[in-house]
Amino acid sequence: MPQKLRHVWFFEFVIQLVLSTLGAMLAGITLGLVLSILTAAFTKNTSGGNFVDHVIDQRVFRVLSDNPYFLGPILVAFISGVILYRFWATRVALTVWVLPAAILLWNIWTWKSYSPRSDLADAWANYFGSDCGGTECTYELFVTAPFLTSSAFSLGWVIRRIFDKLPADVGHWK
Repeated sequence: MPQKLRHVWFFEFVIQLVLSTLGAMLAGITLGLVLSILTAAFTKNTSGGNFVDHVIDQRVFRVLSDNPYFLGPILVAFISGVILYRFWATRVALTVWVLPAAILLWNIWTWKSYSPRSDLADAWANYFGSDCGGTECTYELFVTAPFLTSSAFSLGWVIRRIFDKLPADVGHWK
């Protein structure tokens, strides 16, 4: 591969990695927060706290923005992969999940439990489960979520590529 193409590939990789992780997280959490604010504005405050507590208590916030689901960022990443295929039809998008996956696997492999649970059970709770507490949940935000969003980005890109390669008459009634 010529030197210039390697620089272009690396530049595209970094841009798509940032879009599929940080960009998807910011957009997805913002989407969940906006929908939570709208929901909270039209429902009775039963949280016993102020309006911010009421917003955070909304189910839509917990599902779209909060860990361990991160459904909003995952959906944003998937849709971004589908849309950005039009602008970046290179195969770089296929590889954006590899670095976050390696970071996640390394973190799980080197995890040491300081609780009565086994290392694997404690790692599962801290990286994928909802029974983490305090600072342990930050592992889901900074390690697991980038893997999930970058994987969704790559999947969206692949699905768009598959559908773009289909003949025009596939799926139409004759």
